[in-house]
Amino acid sequence: MEIDTPSLVLSQTNSLIDSVDFEELLAEFNYKFFGPDLKLIDINTGSGFVFQGQDHYDNLCQFVTKYIQQQLVRQYKMSEIFIPEDEDGPKGNIFISSNFYDARVKKCLVIIQGTGEVRAGQFLNHSIAVIAHSAGGRCVADLYSRFKDEFINKVKALVFTDSFYHGMCLSMNPKEIEWARKVGIHYKKYNRQYKQLGEQFKQQQGHILEVSAGTDRHELTTGFSHSLIVQFIDQKFKIGSNQKI
Repeated sequence: MEIDTPSLVLSQTNSLIDSVDFEELLAEFNYKFFGPDLKLIDINTGSGFVFQGQDHYDNLCQFVTKYIQQQLVRQYKMSEIFIPEDEDGPKGNIFISSNFYDARVKKCLVIIQGTGEVRAGQFLNHSIAVIAHSAGGRCVADLYSRFKDEFINKVKALVFTDSFYHGMCLSMNPKEIEWARKVGIHYKKYNRQYKQLGEQFKQQQGHILEVSAGTDRHELTTGFSHSLIVQFIDQKFKIGSNQKI
């Protein structure tokens, strides 16, 4: 079966968010977001997504991603910037809230996706919470290795969800281990035996507490543990000023 694809080819380096209506491009695939939960449905049948081949899936995913990013800008008034700003070569886009550079704002939440290269941003004078899923843990480990002092001083909550971060723990000294145990938690999928959300695993790996995300599916660990993540970050920010190395 031959699949028609929208005429626009997405740029890998430049933003198209201001100039392109990605909702219209999704409609060329016969899909739209519908209802309060913004479920992706077929325009003609009202059913959910149906796999029609890898090329179709890959192209659709590009436009879904760009649509979501467009909503971050249009609906939630975030700003898209490309980093690193002061270097040549490949860049990645990130989104920051409208008050990010406001000196009165002292807290910052950083969310790192599962794949892709991540460059160090400007921490300013924020206290920071980091959430990293899957391979995003490797990005955190890289940032930690290159900006260790700033990372320890600024990050007050460090949350991993079924993530690969353990390399950052290998060279930690006792004080750094103490910091990691105070600010960190890892919500993991359970394997053979069900464990309820937040239940500690008997076998711990590394220096950061590992608890169940309440699901055995890797891709659902962040969503399932969302409520406990919010509580954890809130608690760490309340006591963060007392956590010093």
